[in-house]
Amino acid sequence: MNHLSNKHINWGDYARTLAVMAVVLLHVSSFYVKNIYVTQANVWWSSSNLHTFNWWVANLFDSSVRWCIPAFVMLSGALLLNPNKRETLRQFYRKRMHRILIPLIFWVIVYSFINVFYYHQSVSKAWHLVVIGKPFYQMWYLYMLLGLYLITPFLRNLIQRFSSRTVTIMACCALLLAILWNLFVYIPIERPGYFIFWCLKYVGYFLLGYQLSLLTIKKLHVSIPILCLILSILVTAVGTFMALPTHGPNVRFYLYGYLSPSVVIMSLSAFVLFLKMGSNKNWNYCMRNLSMYTLGIYLIHPALIIVVESFYAFFWAQSALLIPLMAIIVYTLSYFVIAVCKKIPWLRLAVG
Repeated sequence: MNHLSNKHINWGDYARTLAVMAVVLLHVSSFYVKNIYVTQANVWWSSSNLHTFNWWVANLFDSSVRWCIPAFVMLSGALLLNPNKRETLRQFYRKRMHRILIPLIFWVIVYSFINVFYYHQSVSKAWHLVVIGKPFYQMWYLYMLLGLYLITPFLRNLIQRFSSRTVTIMACCALLLAILWNLFVYIPIERPGYFIFWCLKYVGYFLLGYQLSLLTIKKLHVSIPILCLILSILVTAVGTFMALPTHGPNVRFYLYGYLSPSVVIMSLSAFVLFLKMGSNKNWNYCMRNLSMYTLGIYLIHPALIIVVESFYAFFWAQSALLIPLMAIIVYTLSYFVIAVCKKIPWLRLAVG
């Protein structure tokens, strides 16, 4: 199997940059979808609220970027699963753990302080969130990524031993099992699990990211993945609208999940579109520069959302049409803060 080419590196920059922008937009729009409309009965999802213009705008924004985390996972698979990479187990684990563990520890401490001193949680509650892998709402991804890194060398061996067709079939089966597993978790109640096993649900995405990166898709017209992307977004948005007033708390947001059927189709479609990017040299340079700050932006943006909310909460709550503007503000602030942090030696390792 061939090494990833410069073309692949270019599209990887696009995928990484656009995915973290989508994460920021997702978390900004969630403010409207889940928090804006709280009635006296604390039933924010009442039918009158769901029919408002603001809720529908927020729902569409939220639904349209649900591919972001699966795209990160598939990109990691494309970059890490090449069996021709020459590195020992020790070299691989040392490099990856060095990159992920220091930021994880640093930001777990930061968000634990935010939980205790800003949200007034008890220390025991904050510690419990750390132990279960959810010290803050975006941090679960790094916990899950640790698990993927642990099994990556073994997946490389699997890819080397089996044909590309067999690996693709195994990846599809793994993704299908994850979809069924996820459905079981949501219906009828959510069951807690150990974060070390979270990675197993994303092995299908991980393997498919590598397999798709090997394909020559120049002949595939963009209209096909674009159509699939649009349809899956609409299914997610409309399905969520239909589920909210009639189902239990865990089922209401099932279609928002990264392993719901509509989001799986959405994510694969978005990833195929990324594979076709990277031909414009000027944009390539811009995306390469922005992609260097991806991990730091991912880690810090929730803290800056808190800051932006505190200053603009009144204006922000007036119209969901301000969601893109607020997302741009949060992303831009995150970029510049991380750029400064990268120039400070003792902070550089904490922001990736």
